[in-house]
Amino acid sequence: MTTGLPPNLLPLFAPRPPLTYLPPVDREIKTRKGPTLEGISQYVTEFTDPVNDPPPTAIFQSREEKKKRLFEERKVFFFFI
Repeated sequence: MTTGLPPNLLPLFAPRPPLTYLPPVDREIKTRKGPTLEGISQYVTEFTDPVNDPPPTAIFQSREEKKKRLFEERKVFFFFI
């Protein structure tokens, strides 16, 4: 496919030289000591029970209500400037 290209474009498709091997700078993964992972059991008491929580209430606004609310917010904003 690259045989039909002009000579000035052929270097763009030439393979790069292979990467040089560098020995690892760290110890082996098996002997490395990192941070220990812990569970969340100590935080379970902080969670709320979904059975006792009230259901979320969705707020729906019509186009006119939203327009009126934004108008009031802008009016208050420009009043303080």
